[in-house]
Amino acid sequence: MKTLKNFDDYVNNLKKPTKKCPRKTMKNCFQPKSKSDQTIKICDKYVYKTPKKESENDFYYGKKYIQMDPNTINLLTQSIFFYLKKHKHLKENERVEHYESICKMNQNYSLQSLKMKWEQYVSLEEYILNSDKIKISYIEKWLKQVFHVLDKLYEMMQFHHCDPKAAQILLNKDGNAILADLDKVTYTINVNNEPKRIFIESQLYKKLFKYIKIKNESLSMRWEKYPRKNNDYEKACFMSSVIMLCDDEYIVSKLYKLSEKLLKNNMYYILPKKSMKLKSKESLTYATQHIQLKPNKSIEKEKQLKSIIHINDSRIHVK
Repeated sequence: MKTLKNFDDYVNNLKKPTKKCPRKTMKNCFQPKSKSDQTIKICDKYVYKTPKKESENDFYYGKKYIQMDPNTINLLTQSIFFYLKKHKHLKENERVEHYESICKMNQNYSLQSLKMKWEQYVSLEEYILNSDKIKISYIEKWLKQVFHVLDKLYEMMQFHHCDPKAAQILLNKDGNAILADLDKVTYTINVNNEPKRIFIESQLYKKLFKYIKIKNESLSMRWEKYPRKNNDYEKACFMSSVIMLCDDEYIVSKLYKLSEKLLKNNMYYILPKKSMKLKSKESLTYATQHIQLKPNKSIEKEKQLKSIIHINDSRIHVK
């Protein structure tokens, strides 16, 4: 299908900032170990994420969808959330990851974002793994905040988070939760007034998924061309990930009670935990393995794509 010029221009403009990243904001920086294909610099106040390779727009345009690489999905998604925050379509308490600015670093674009940290914890995962005294009230607050944001984004743009685990819930300096990690998401936007589903393009992952037959619903969601009728799966997965990471039987029992409360109207429930020992990198796999559809429930898809987000004339707006 032919290129959608306005959309291409919009993304290209994001990838070609004119201003260099200011040196004065890069104090006491370090680069964490990461398997990401981004170079990450964590400084006193800001975090800089820069693709390791200079990227060109390599999209696949279907009749009702657009596929793109993870870095470009992250860039596009953060640009949408930046716009929604700036124009107050997302309220102060509806927190989702977005850049503060896009600047130029090493001949490529870099996303400059505020550094996240509450006490000594960057994420909900870090809190669970490293806290000497886990407070269920904190976890309940953070999950409720994320669930609310998921509901708001689903209502606006049929949004699904397809990597739903505790590591993707960041904690800001005020002790509030931020929904993060936006390179594995799907959603709907209007391009030239036609609704299009945005999702990841990756032949390797699709082949692995097809032939190895990985039983991980969050992976299969990444290539679904139509949204599900609700976001129950992501919520159950975030909750399950929290439980799977915890190795204290008493806290785990409290978390299961919390899951009954938070997932009361959810179509999924969480199975009893099989092991108390779990590595953080396995949290999503184990989380998905412990989620079960409730009796007489089934996964249904929406037949119609809809969104309040529009990209026309190489710019974004809401209507």
